[in-house]
Order: sequence, then structure tokens, then C-alpha cells
Amino acid sequence: MNDILVQTIARALPCDAKKLTFDSGFSRTRNWDSLGHVRVMSAIEQEFGLELTPQTIEALLTIKDIEAFVFGSKEH
Repeated sequence: MNDILVQTIARALPCDAKKLTFDSGFSRTRNWDSLGHVRVMSAIEQEFGLELTPQTIEALLTIKDIEAFVFGSKEH
């Protein structure tokens, strides 16, 4: 997992970055409820200079999904 991504998510929730895995995500991880998801998506946008659509936000439910999107996008 990308360290910057994990640290960004951990700060947004907040939670211990060491406890996050590829499968961590919405409704699976402490503090990652609907409000936590908004905070995570906002932090991802700010950290990586992205603008996420509502459809993308709904689809990015795990760290694995987020990492594939962020580092698979043309911006990175």
C-alpha cells in the first residue's frame, strides 16, 4: 500500500495507520462511516489534486479501490 495514501486516510478518519489494510474501508473500519467517507474522499482530493465525481465517491469503498483509482489515473 502507498504510504502517503494510508497516512492521508488515517488522518482523515482519524485512526492508527498501522491498522489499515487493503480491505479497510467504508463500514469495515472504525470511524469510516458515512461522515468518515466524506472526510476520506475530501482528503484524497486535496492530497492528490483530484476532483472526484459523486459516482466515483460511491464506488471507492476500500483502500484497494482508492489506491487503484488514484495511482491508475492519468494524473499520477
